[in-house]
Amino acid sequence: MRIRWVRNFFDTINTQDGRQHFTGVRLMRLTKPCTNPKHLAHIVCVDAMHFINRTDDGFCDYELQAGDIVVMRRHELEMDYRYRQVLPVLVFTHEGKVWEYKRTEKGGEKGLHNQIAVAVGGHFDLADLVFEKSVIDAEASVAKAVAREIDEEVTLNGAAVVNTRRLDKVVAADVTGVDAKHIAMVTIVELDKPLVESNEEELETMGFLTPRELLDGDYHLETWAEIICKLLDK
Repeated sequence: MRIRWVRNFFDTINTQDGRQHFTGVRLMRLTKPCTNPKHLAHIVCVDAMHFINRTDDGFCDYELQAGDIVVMRRHELEMDYRYRQVLPVLVFTHEGKVWEYKRTEKGGEKGLHNQIAVAVGGHFDLADLVFEKSVIDAEASVAKAVAREIDEEVTLNGAAVVNTRRLDKVVAADVTGVDAKHIAMVTIVELDKPLVESNEEELETMGFLTPRELLDGDYHLETWAEIICKLLDK
């Protein structure tokens, strides 16, 4: 049997601000190579140190620069807290209301089952990178990733995109281990009609509500949904 050793950055330290940060190195023995095609893909990540000084609301002032981009295999990043995987995500709005959906038990992440979310998206793929004379164009790369996510994630049933704007902050939460491995670059997509359906069978469309209704109601909001709704409610 082939045995592979990988480093796992898993320890935590408490800082004066009360937050926990992942540090330390441990060797883990893997007896099986990765066979999941999605986890073999090369994706974009950035150094986690960019987000040490994030605010208590889960946001961090950060703008992706070409020099920050690191490309690694997804399965390696799942065990390496030195980096955060970059996820371009979309939040669909209409007249002050936000489209929300529920993550059903058909989804792969058990910890997210039955939670309400407001952002859809996925990993920043290697194919999303745009080059100009062999230099990465970060802005064009993000725009390409966002356009791909709109096509892949949802169906606009007769609705048209009125406007898009990317937040000047990224979501960089540490509530769960999944949060600690990702950042979300959030693009707000304003629609002329409240007509959105998810293309993923494990996601159940719930409709449109105001951010305040979601925050005040009896909804099991996932971490990112709560953070984004608080920002949009200001």
